[in-house]
Order: sequence, then structure tokens, then C-alpha cells
Amino acid sequence: MKDNHTLPTNEGLQGNEKIETAIAALQQEATEEEVKGSGSVMSTFLADMHQLFTRHFLWMKS
Repeated sequence: MKDNHTLPTNEGLQGNEKIETAIAALQQEATEEEVKGSGSVMSTFLADMHQLFTRHFLWMKS
């Protein structure tokens, strides 16, 4: 009897276990140090956005 539950495989995709392991590692939760560092990135981003919108608003008023 033939097993109908076997999925077809693509031989070109065989051996990607290392890539899958690396992706899984990247998807893990951030460490405490990474979370602390993200605050400064967010602060810089928000400061840049504030400057952009302030300049745009002033330009629109003139």
C-alpha cells in the first residue's frame, strides 16, 4: 500500500538544516543588552523624525 501522507521533496532544498538553525537562533528573544541598546536607537529615530516634521511644518507655514 502506498503512503499518501508523504510530501514531495525538492532535492535542491536538502541540506538546509544549518540555515534553518541559524534562522531559528535569530528569531529568539532579545537579550537584556540588546533591549537596552534599542532604547538609544529609538531615541535617535524619534529625534530625527521630530526634526523632519518640524522642518516640514515650518516650511509649510512660510
